[in-house]
Amino acid sequence: MQNQVGGLSVILGQIEKESKAVIAEIESKAKEESDKIISAAKAEAEKITAEAKAAADKAYGAALERDKNAMEHSLTQNLLREKQKLLDGVISGAVEELGGSRDKRYFDFLKSLLGRYAGENSGKILMSEKDIKEMPADFKEYLKESCPNLRPEASDKVEAGFIAVYDDIDIEENCTLSELAESAMDGIKEKVQSVMFK
Repeated sequence: MQNQVGGLSVILGQIEKESKAVIAEIESKAKEESDKIISAAKAEAEKITAEAKAAADKAYGAALERDKNAMEHSLTQNLLREKQKLLDGVISGAVEELGGSRDKRYFDFLKSLLGRYAGENSGKILMSEKDIKEMPADFKEYLKESCPNLRPEASDKVEAGFIAVYDDIDIEENCTLSELAESAMDGIKEKVQSVMFK
């Protein structure tokens, strides 16, 4: 009977030993599988994190570029607007200065206009009352010699410059400074802008 108990003990010991080996092998495989799953999960998490970071960087860069472009556009528009105001002020200031002076330069300018626009026909030159009163002797002489068929006449239609009105034809030459400035404004602006807006 002792032999049987001893045999049973050996069998139980063998079963326990085999069980421990199986358990150790199962634990080893489970740990190996677990390590693979954890490693794959970490790799996937790193990939997702990297993709999210790249997408965030791209979105941030695009937003930054949009804001920069919008700011540059706004700055350019404001600068152009200020240059345009300055240009308008310079042009209107030059017209006002020339029209308000009634000095030799003003009447020389009128001579050049008469030479360019006044025709041979008879008629009148409408001028401001101020121009008629302050007309220098050399300008009166110029009118007599160069435009003998045109007689000066005061008109409230004219502030500075003149309007040539002919007797026998239905044409007027409007050489008032306001009209000349308005018709020449685009050309003047274009020339000044080519310098100012480089």
